[in-house]
Amino acid sequence: MAPVKPPRFTAAKMAEWARLAEAERVTTPTATAVTYDRVSRCYTLTMLARAKVVLAADAIRELVGYDDETHSSVELSPSGKGLRWPSTDMDISVTGLIMDFIAGEGWKSGYRRMLMSELPKMKSPAKAKAARENGRKGGRPPKAKAAKVAEEATPT
Repeated sequence: MAPVKPPRFTAAKMAEWARLAEAERVTTPTATAVTYDRVSRCYTLTMLARAKVVLAADAIRELVGYDDETHSSVELSPSGKGLRWPSTDMDISVTGLIMDFIAGEGWKSGYRRMLMSELPKMKSPAKAKAARENGRKGGRPPKAKAAKVAEEATPT
């Protein structure tokens, strides 16, 4: 087996990655700090956009029933996009946490439905290539012909 060559990192590729990372950083909720207040039983997220978000610990369903010691052990992920509780080995995304509070827990199914309706409409080089190959084979059969073929295939 031939040795695997490491990928080439060009200056242009690195600059493109940096641009994409910056675009994601400013469009995705990113926290710079997180604290837990035992008196109010609330988490305070300091966001990159210079805003503070205060969330009641009892309203986070994944954390219901945990004591103040566990709540106090919260850590921020290095990217600022997640919260971690090492004593429970639990991670929660900042985006998901905020969306649960803003839109309620049902937002995930609505988002999934929207995504599944939009994905088939997306165009990619692979999809275009497959369409060209299918076109060379004669393409999609006309609807009338497809219905007739389905009728003939149905046992009577």
